[in-house]
Amino acid sequence: CIGYVSALRSLTDAIPELARKASTEDMRFDAIRPGELDRLSIEITILGAMEEIGSQKDITIGEHGLYLEQGIHRGILLPQVASDRGWSPDQFLHAVCEKAMLPFDAWKAEDSTLKRFPAAVFSSKDFSD
Repeated sequence: CIGYVSALRSLTDAIPELARKASTEDMRFDAIRPGELDRLSIEITILGAMEEIGSQKDITIGEHGLYLEQGIHRGILLPQVASDRGWSPDQFLHAVCEKAMLPFDAWKAEDSTLKRFPAAVFSSKDFSD
């Protein structure tokens, strides 16, 4: 649940750094302990280019993630979040507003920037026996 929205580092540098941070520094969760490693699954999502949009008609669930920015508020949700939860485009928009700590219709405001992006998702489950 930790990452970069833009390419600040190469993937070969960013992936190990962010894996370490996610496993030890994410304040929402306890740090991973050595005894838990065999039960872990790891998922890496690599974001594609962001494209500004203005309507829920521009969102394909399971294909697009959303990034919302308004002033100091920012929220991002990966494509798999909406498909895993069975959300409609409207529900996805409301959720990204909530993630940015904004009202549910904040994406419509003139001072908001709403972007969609594709993503490539890699999971350790894809490589397990």
